Amino acid sequence: MVELSLEQAFMRADFHIERGEVSEARKFYQAILSAVPNNERAQQALTALQEEQSPADTQSPPQEVITQLLNLYNSGNLEAVVEQASLLTEQYPEAFVVWNILGAANKGLGDLDKASQAFKKVTKLNPSLADGFNNLGTVLKDQGKLNSAINAFKKAVTFNPNSAEAHNNMGSTFQEQGKLKKAIEAYSKALKLKPSYTTAYYNMGNTLQEQEHFKEAIEAYKTALSIEPSYAEAYTNMGNALERLGRLEEAIEAFNNTIFLKPDHVDAFYNMGNALQRLGKLQEAEEAYINALSLKPNYAEAYYSMGNTLIGQGRLE
Repeated sequence: MVELSLEQAFMRADFHIERGEVSEARKFYQAILSAVPNNERAQQALTALQEEQSPADTQSPPQEVITQLLNLYNSGNLEAVVEQASLLTEQYPEAFVVWNILGAANKGLGDLDKASQAFKKVTKLNPSLADGFNNLGTVLKDQGKLNSAINAFKKAVTFNPNSAEAHNNMGSTFQEQGKLKKAIEAYSKALKLKPSYTTAYYNMGNTLQEQEHFKEAIEAYKTALSIEPSYAEAYTNMGNALERLGRLEEAIEAFNNTIFLKPDHVDAFYNMGNALQRLGKLQEAEEAYINALSLKPNYAEAYYSMGNTLIGQGRLE
């Protein structure tokens, strides 16, 4: 199939449609989209096949039922969603929308195996649905199946090149693999598509920091914070980058912003203690470590750092 020209591939697809071999025709359209992701003719043909195969009155529940299920999901009652969606999949086994909701609910409950099974069912029932592959990829990533996750995200952006979320998710998976250059490229694509995507800026900052490009990382965090000023984690990681550059007062300010937004942020207290210790403000550093330990009594690093602070104060006992 790879050696066929586009026109030959379309002719083969038409041949299978005439014979009623829809699944075979779909394979040719998908191959075309893999080679030319924006081919409108193939996209429209896949959509038409899906519509022909999935009449709403026989293969999907009424829209009001879907709406009720979504409302239940949005309310956070995930156990009830799983129960109701499971019953619906028995009645409407080819309703990929229901399988998608079932997968999301299982993922939210931490049952990754069942979530993966549901999302695989989605991609089988609707092989051109980008969201199905994106959702499957996120579960595979959580399961540590990083190569499989990348393949899922690649399919998602093949069917929807404008999916900023899929590009971002692919970037975070590349980052976890240590492929930092590819991660940056994926985040850049996500941000080109969605310039206000705070999570992509944050992830970009983390990747730049791993590469020790601290100034560029700080700019990424600042952009995220300009869009979402309550992004506590962005303040924390920006503080870490500032500390690495020796800009300790600014780092402490960033950690304070984190604590203001999230008073139980253990790492912000610990990191602030380290910055204060480097500034020679030993009593303030000790207080920061005590706050960290009050939140996390088994924080070994905080005990160790507080010990060094006490040595600096001459309190050897």
